[in-house]
This record gives sequence, structure tokens and C-alpha cells, in this order.
Amino acid sequence: YQQTKLHSGHNSEVRGYKMVNSSKGVEFNEDKKLVDDKNKIPSLIEIKRAIPKKCFESTVAKSMFFVVLDFTISFSLFGIMYFGIEQNVFDYIDNNPEDIMMNSFLYYFYWISLLTYCFFQGTIFWSFFSIGHDCGHKAFSKHQWLNDLMGHISHTYVFIPYHYWKISHRDHHKNTCNIDKDQIYYPGRSEKESMDEVVEEAAPKSIKDYILNPPAYAFLGFIWLFYLSGIGKSRSGCHFVPLRNRFKEQIKNCIETTIWISCWSSVLLYSVVKLGWFFFIFYYFIPVLVLGTWLLVVTFLHHADDHAKWYSNEEWTYVKGNLGSIDRDYKMFHWITHNIGTHQIHHLFPMIPHYNLREATRHFRKAFPHLVNRSDENIIKAFFRMMYNNWYFFVVPKNSYNAWEFDPHKIKGTIPRFESPDEYKRPYDNSDISNKRPFPFD
Repeated sequence: YQQTKLHSGHNSEVRGYKMVNSSKGVEFNEDKKLVDDKNKIPSLIEIKRAIPKKCFESTVAKSMFFVVLDFTISFSLFGIMYFGIEQNVFDYIDNNPEDIMMNSFLYYFYWISLLTYCFFQGTIFWSFFSIGHDCGHKAFSKHQWLNDLMGHISHTYVFIPYHYWKISHRDHHKNTCNIDKDQIYYPGRSEKESMDEVVEEAAPKSIKDYILNPPAYAFLGFIWLFYLSGIGKSRSGCHFVPLRNRFKEQIKNCIETTIWISCWSSVLLYSVVKLGWFFFIFYYFIPVLVLGTWLLVVTFLHHADDHAKWYSNEEWTYVKGNLGSIDRDYKMFHWITHNIGTHQIHHLFPMIPHYNLREATRHFRKAFPHLVNRSDENIIKAFFRMMYNNWYFFVVPKNSYNAWEFDPHKIKGTIPRFESPDEYKRPYDNSDISNKRPFPFD
């Protein structure tokens, strides 16, 4: 899987790109010998056999526990901030205007507390997304009515149109790392015929180019709202219009979601009328932007890394594409946000509930260590490095290649060299995999 001979029909290495010959599902090393059988890509059934059956089983009690946990944390954060801090702070300030020193301290304490609330509430909103994510994959329970009910509750609470998202997200799973069909983060196709011409056209020539064409991902949480609205590089379009081609196939379900979103919008509008815009912006809208930031960073890094492979539609297969997903460790937030960073095995088997992903991944890694796709690089560093590299150079020529991978270390020109440490480069070193701590809290 990792050992390859560079595509002989094209320039082998062109400013950071490699074209990989994956024809007929067989890859060769430089000696033109068949790669060892253990490095061949197994079938989905072969991978599934390595994972215990219990990992695929969801239980209503366990799934509902996490729903109750998330709502408890969310409501507690709101109660502590609004009733415990805000009202007491301003009551004291109003009743003691002469105590300037204490009032100044309480004022700064209030703003620090409010911004802290926004971050942690937004993080718990991301957990609600993960719950709805399980529901959309039928991993929450065996009952479709319960999956859709809890999916609507958890996603509507954080202003995500459940059925619209479920449809486009399933398209993503069915086409992961397919240049021509994946839903988002896919490389564009240039009108140029050669990779040299593509890179020459894409590379920023001056500081002015960086200013006039900044990476869209730098807008963080707003990008998520743009995506739902159909703005930007998405093949799904607006997630609020049931008459679009992709959504009208399930128009009844999409109309149901529209009703849920409309009712919740009425509640939010009522909060604005009764409590004001300040309340709405800081207690709800900014946490939604934090959710959007989490979603952008995590989902982008699921599929962006040095040497991440993408395939043309002719060469893509479900297993090859989804093996390209990347596991990352989000430290203390990994468990809180329901193991969503444990992504490689999820992409292969999305019906595995989030609380079984760690165990399933351990069995997968033990059976297929040569297929492990994992990075322990610092999340913030990895995001900004790959954000800049991918924004300016994530593009392929007009003519179709079998497969290709992006190597930012070889790019020439004016673009900064955002390099990763050697220990995070592919291929993955599995020599001590049994000694690695695969997940936090294990």
C-alpha cells in the first residue's frame, strides 16, 4: 500500500506531487517485484472479520447516556454563566457603584468567564454534532425512528439541518478521496495539461497574492455556515432548500427537517426579542461558530496530511478511498467529543457507534498495521500548515491521473515551507505499534 513506483507515463515528481500507478489494484516497488502480500489492500469483508462483532452493536441505554451527559453539561455551563456569574456580577456592580476596584475586577472576570463559556459551550455543541453524526449513520440504535428523532434533537439544538446534512455526508462517505465525486476538501481540476503549469499558475507570486487570496479556512467557524448555505467549494449546495436535485429525492424528510429548524429559529428569535442581541450572540451564536471551527479543523485534518492519496473516479475504490482517512488525537477533548478523531475505522464502517471506535481500531491496527494512517502532530500546527499548503496547491491537471499524493516539502517558489517533523512523514512506522498509546484515557 505504501511502497509504490512513480507513474512512468508522466513526470515522476513535479514540485511536490507524485502520480502513483494503482492500475489493476497492484503496485510495484522500484525493483518491479510484487509488493509483499501483507501490503496488499484487503477487501472490506476481510477487514470486518478482524473486528469483533460486538463493536458493531449499539445499545439505546449507552447512546442515550451520552445525550443526557451532553445536555447536562450544556445546561450547566449556561446556568453557571448566566445565573451564577452574569446576574451576580452586575447586581453587585449596580448596588455598589462606589467600589471601583472591585467593580473593575468583576468586570474583567465577567468577560474572561463569558469567553471561556463560549469556547466550552461550543465544544459541547461539537459533541452534539457527534451524537447526530451517529444517528445519521444508524449507529445510535437499531431503530430508525429513534435515530431520526435524536438526530433532529441534537442537530437542531446546534442549528444543523439533520436530513440535509445526512444526505450530503453519506455522499462523502461513498466517495471519500475521490477527486471527481467527494463532497468537500477535494482537489480542484485545472484547465492546464501538466502539473508544472498547474503549480506555476497556483503559486502566489507576491505578498499581494496572499492578501487578495487568503485561505478560506482562515475564516474558521464562518466556513461551516457558508458550507451549509451552499457558498464555496461544495458539491452539495444549500442545505436548507429541499427542492435542490440532491435533496428532492428525499423531499419528505428534508421538509421535516425544515420544520424542526423553523421551530428552533422561532425560539431563538423569541430570545432576541426578550433578552436582546447581546444574549443571543454570546450565549448561542459564538458557541455555534466555535462548533463550526471544531468541525472545520477536525474534518479537514481527517483527510489532509502529507502524502494523503486521492484517486480519479476510474481508479477509486471504497476501501482505498476510506483507508485514506487519518486518525488524530485531540487529547482531553478526544473523549469529550465522542472519539470523532478516531476516524479511519469509522470511515470504513460508519455503523460502529462512537463508544466502540477505540476497541475496533485496536483490532484493526493489530490485524493490518501496514494500513494504519495516523498522525500525532500538534493539531493547531498541522491545521495551519496544511491549510496554507492545500489552499494554494491542492489542484490537479485537466487530464486524469490514476492517483496522486501531495508532498509540501518539495514545492518550489515563493510559498513558505510549512514542513512537518520527520516522525510524522509517511509511510507510518509500525515497529512499536503495540507500545503506542492509541487513545487518551486508555
